[in-house]
Amino acid sequence: MELKPTLLENVTVVIRYAGEATLPSLRSQVFKEVQQRNVFIVEEIPFSKAVEKTFSIGIANDKEWTLALDADLLLLPNAIEKLIQSGNKCKENLYIYQAYILDWFRGGLKYGGPHLYKTCNLNKALEFVNVNRNNLRPESAIYKSMSKLGYKVVVDEKIFSIHDFHQSFQDIYRKAYFHGIKHPSYINFISDWIKKSKNNLDYQIAVKGFIEGYYANQNAYPSVKDLNENFQKRFDIVESKIDKIDYKEVKEILVNFGIEFNEQNEIKRSSKKRITKLLDKINPKKR
Repeated sequence: MELKPTLLENVTVVIRYAGEATLPSLRSQVFKEVQQRNVFIVEEIPFSKAVEKTFSIGIANDKEWTLALDADLLLLPNAIEKLIQSGNKCKENLYIYQAYILDWFRGGLKYGGPHLYKTCNLNKALEFVNVNRNNLRPESAIYKSMSKLGYKVVVDEKIFSIHDFHQSFQDIYRKAYFHGIKHPSYINFISDWIKKSKNNLDYQIAVKGFIEGYYANQNAYPSVKDLNENFQKRFDIVESKIDKIDYKEVKEILVNFGIEFNEQNEIKRSSKKRITKLLDKINPKKR
């Protein structure tokens, strides 16, 4: 009798790498759950090629699930197993299951992070890669196309990872520059970054990178090589080696940001905390 594969034997993991310092830590976390033969690291430019490669690897490896992880993520314990368990609970015709992340640039929660794809639907998704090849956010654009065809795009109020923490100075500059092009609404966060930049070099670099990208008036990203050269011209900084980040530190970061979740990784929403924050913004001196 043929044995049914366990959850973690039935997933292909594709890590998309673009020079992030957290790759060794993320890879180590993934290897704690998934056998190395089912883990692939890709480095493709532009990002649409990385998306295409992700889909192609998932299809070729022929597992039920294909998990795409950008190398700027750090996972919580047993995150992959819990992602698959949650994905299994979704209705039929699922295209992608996602949750929330704690994002360094936003300083809070947003949806995104690990992309858990139902592999059987990736052939259809591949048809939309060429259409969105020049899109600044090709993966998100494909979600919309698949949704129109009736495929399910699920975003769950759970958390499995943190995003953009412990990046190199060079990478913070590059990402901030990209955000200036891709997410112009992040201009709303600039005042907070400026406050934090008084005692934090990371935020000094983020402010400069974002403003340069925001006012570049570009519809496409400059090359990573060009941005790295820009960084070298603007900053006389020697990068220090970033040690591997373990699960304990990921949890500590979430605690420091006041993010609470239960054993199923469901985010605990506190209306009292939200009200307090709003009151502080409206009239901070009286509190």
